[in-house]
Amino acid sequence: MDDGSFYKHLQAIAAAEIVAVDTETTGFEIKDGRCYAMGLSVAYRMGAIGVMSAYFPFRHESDNLPWEKTKDLFDVLADHNLVFHNLKFDLHSLLTMGFTPRGKLYDTLLIGHMVDEESYSFSLDALCKRYLDDAKDKDKVSGWTKAFDWASVPAGLMDAYAAKDAELTLRLFEVLWPKLQEQGLHNLWPRERRFARLLTDIEQRGIGVDLDFARRKSSIGYERMQDIEDELGFKPSSPNDLGDFLIEKLGFPVIKRGKETKKYPEGRPSFDKNVMAKYEEMLEEYVVAHPDGEVDSNTVRLIMEYRGWQKAVTSLFDTVQEMVSPDGRVRCNFKQHGTKTSRLSCSEPNLQQVPRKSEKVWNGDAKQVFCPAEGYELWGYDYSQLEFRLASAYGQEHWLIEEFNKIESDVFSLMAEELGIPRQDVKQYVYATLYGAGLGKVARTVGRTDKEIEPSYNAFKNSISGIGNVSRVATRRAEQKHYVSLWTGRRRHFRFREDSYKAFNSILQGGGAEVVKSAMIEIDDDPRIDKAECRIVLQVHDEIVFEIKEGCREKYEPLIIEHMRNFPDFGVNFAVEGKLWNK
Repeated sequence: MDDGSFYKHLQAIAAAEIVAVDTETTGFEIKDGRCYAMGLSVAYRMGAIGVMSAYFPFRHESDNLPWEKTKDLFDVLADHNLVFHNLKFDLHSLLTMGFTPRGKLYDTLLIGHMVDEESYSFSLDALCKRYLDDAKDKDKVSGWTKAFDWASVPAGLMDAYAAKDAELTLRLFEVLWPKLQEQGLHNLWPRERRFARLLTDIEQRGIGVDLDFARRKSSIGYERMQDIEDELGFKPSSPNDLGDFLIEKLGFPVIKRGKETKKYPEGRPSFDKNVMAKYEEMLEEYVVAHPDGEVDSNTVRLIMEYRGWQKAVTSLFDTVQEMVSPDGRVRCNFKQHGTKTSRLSCSEPNLQQVPRKSEKVWNGDAKQVFCPAEGYELWGYDYSQLEFRLASAYGQEHWLIEEFNKIESDVFSLMAEELGIPRQDVKQYVYATLYGAGLGKVARTVGRTDKEIEPSYNAFKNSISGIGNVSRVATRRAEQKHYVSLWTGRRRHFRFREDSYKAFNSILQGGGAEVVKSAMIEIDDDPRIDKAECRIVLQVHDEIVFEIKEGCREKYEPLIIEHMRNFPDFGVNFAVEGKLWNK
């Protein structure tokens, strides 16, 4: 691109109402600077001419624009209305070029999720095929990357591919934004945009890792797994070996079948992730129902220990070693579009699966793998029974609300005393019911038969009849309107009538997520909180984790709790508990 073309594009961009931007990078490790942006593409509408697009290469191996031209480009883009696809990634990417946009930003990935979170994919390709009947232009670039690598794609070859991505992003925005307006959700976008910027900051910070601890736990785990294999005489990680024991020895049912085999003409039993989650529930129930000392019971305990170590090592202790940055911190990827309820999900690595402190040798001390920067501490502030409190507010369970609003009240103990059943059973009843479980599921959860728990379960259901009523109302509304609204107005859509039973749980889970989101934004916006002394480093569902300078907790904890409890419209107190997070 010559100077004349470059400055003509800048002149046209300055006059455009909105500009789509897409960056091309050397790889995905951009949060810690190991990878960086090679260039960026733009697309904009230019009157009757239509969509114009261009790619500006700056850090390819050759054929680059002079680096000093980035200043002219960024001066034009700085306060403009910009649209991206996967905003957080491009903000990280642009930061490697020294640029942080200040204008209104839009993200077709997140807007697509708000419009219809039931979509099977939110990739640019998938959304463009659905809404535009068009797709990315990647044939030539794919050929090069198969032979070499992405970082070495020549600027001239990248040009058409990158420009097409920006063009698709602009056209997709022009389709999706009116759809968001039709649903009355466009007023929520500034909040989502603010949250995306906050998550970008959190990902940039990362969280420290104690690599010595991670290595030690991995070593112990692999050694213990080998000992268990030797003791059992088979591998609990092997689908064939595990299937023989679960199905043929214990008599567990085949939950799902795959292809036919000689041994299984009706279809080989499947042991995929979802199936194994159900089998693990059944194994836990088996342990409850069978005393120590029984041969099969001991075998089950060894299998559960093996699988506990296997998951802890592969999903956490090994993973943080593989993904840690050179500065000793891991930087995960938070997904605002990762669930249907608007709850955050997390990957690379998934730090929302870090288990709570317990007596389990394989993961009960898992949080110790994380460490603060020198001179700081990790503090977690967790909402107590957030979804149950929301359910009580929606169901107008005044006796529950009254108890929740008492500072020292223990609702579960109160219910246990009133119903004459153990406190732990009450907790299981509550959370299983809020997730839509019936009598049979609840019975299995507490390790008893339907007949054994039916009287106490019915008494429990009668004690929260208001919650039951509002749950049925939510189901009917989902059936009639094909969506329900969270307290913020955000919608949870239901494409299929048979999924409507999830409506109330979606209101609670999504509503809880919106509470946490609001609190995080308020905390981050509070000018009284100095980020050099107190900053958010992680969110684990209902818990916000901070890195706080030693000696400063007493200064910032009241402000954190103030924002986390600042929701007067619900009429129910949102209790918040703070504790050292990794101890």
